[in-house]
Amino acid sequence: MADIEPTSSQNSHIIDVVMPTYIMNPADDEKFRRKQVCKLIGDSLKAELQEKEYVEENVKAWCNKVADTVKSRIHKECHIPRYKFVVQCFIGEQKLQDVRVTSRCLCDTEYDNHASATFNNQHLWASCVVFGFYAS
Repeated sequence: MADIEPTSSQNSHIIDVVMPTYIMNPADDEKFRRKQVCKLIGDSLKAELQEKEYVEENVKAWCNKVADTVKSRIHKECHIPRYKFVVQCFIGEQKLQDVRVTSRCLCDTEYDNHASATFNNQHLWASCVVFGFYAS
């Protein structure tokens, strides 16, 4: 039987279940703070990928690690209760190619938001997007 590599979701922490409060919108200090999350994403990309050279076999693990790190740091450092997060990470090799990464979703523009950051070194490029959805 082949070894099954655990996925990022299997390695992640257990999600706390929050009972409904019927609060329909977040307080001002509990809203998704885009600037703070953008900085956090950029810092995480730089910390994880600064010294890396592109190795195709390692990219999947790097993407999972970056996504897990970003998600974990958002929960620990941003203190944004009642939000659910979707983190996407893309890594590619620097070979003078043109790459466009687009993500779209249907959300409540008043409370939901997104943040993104990119990273480049001479060997690879990376893009990470975080969507934050308010869960009432």
